[in-house]
Amino acid sequence: MDTKFRPASQLYNIIKLEDPNNNRIGQWLNETSNSKILQLSHSLNSEAREGSYRITVLAGEDKIQHIFKMEKYLLPKFDEIINVTEEVSVGQEGLEAKICAKYTYTACARKRYSEGVPASL
Repeated sequence: MDTKFRPASQLYNIIKLEDPNNNRIGQWLNETSNSKILQLSHSLNSEAREGSYRITVLAGEDKIQHIFKMEKYLLPKFDEIINVTEEVSVGQEGLEAKICAKYTYTACARKRYSEGVPASL
């Protein structure tokens, strides 16, 4: 990008990606941006090592490095437990249910719920 943040044509001699052990796991040679933002990608193995990865860019005399962390991410999960009495009487005016919603790695959020039963049931 130029000083006005517009895409500029730039030759990048070497772009390399290194893992936490400083092993080169990706490399691009002589890439040009052609007045666009240069977009490259590299897929990591599903068993890739956690830690700090480094991207190094050599463009002419300039050398730029950026370090990023790769960490495992678990999607949030919910477990629900609903307990309702097994028998309901015709004359019963209410129905009691115990509901427990559990978010991953936390305790239950216990609530009591009571609802009237329609006479037509």
